Amino acid sequence: REGNKHTIMCRSARLGLLHLGAHAWLQLHNDNTELYILTGSEYSKCKICKNIEELDEGNSNYWVFRREVDNNYTNLKDILEADSEKNKMQLIYRINENEYKSIFEKFTTKDSPIRTGGINDDER
Repeated sequence: REGNKHTIMCRSARLGLLHLGAHAWLQLHNDNTELYILTGSEYSKCKICKNIEELDEGNSNYWVFRREVDNNYTNLKDILEADSEKNKMQLIYRINENEYKSIFEKFTTKDSPIRTGGINDDER
């Protein structure tokens, strides 16, 4: 039987942080896409989001972006200059290398990239 395609992306945020690739975030703009977020140790401890607004629901005062460092500061400068509201932006640098590993260190390997809605972000 022919029908509409529906996509359900699954992610874990059991420790309170959700790492979501750009492709997955953009997919949430599609009416036929939902995001299942595991928030506890049981499958019933979850949040289901049907759009971007449901993802945040006012829980954050900031958006935090991760971008792999390539030591090409021209790229970073271009990103910063592209935003028209620079007064709302900050860069966060890690000073102590033993802290905040989940934010500042790679959590994927070349053999095991993060899955973001059916394709790897590095395949884009």
